[in-house]
Amino acid sequence: EVPLVQRPNLIKSKKSADNPKAEIGQVTLSDCLACSGCVTSAETVLLQAQSVEEFLRTVREAPVTVVTISPEARVSLAAQSGAEPLLTLQRIASALQTLGVTYVLETSAAEAIALLEGKADFLR
Repeated sequence: EVPLVQRPNLIKSKKSADNPKAEIGQVTLSDCLACSGCVTSAETVLLQAQSVEEFLRTVREAPVTVVTISPEARVSLAAQSGAEPLLTLQRIASALQTLGVTYVLETSAAEAIALLEGKADFLR
């Protein structure tokens, strides 16, 4: 029988000020790097480039900003909020457009176009 290895719990949590039942989990970048489980130094740069501050800076500076949302994420957020998926997408789009995002698209449309183009290439 293989013994189980106990991994350290690097997720620190605290009670939410808004909701007493909720806890806010937080893992610092140094915790992730100390663990050396899934984040490498190359991925560190990607994590830093995908911060909220970087997103807002890009939205302010770019002439056009497009945000895509997968159908899975849309449905998951809808289930979490208790709203219909279409209404959830509309709310997300509205909030992002308030921040300056030009377009908010669901990726299922792009997937359909890619499938049609793949079919057309195959038939040629």
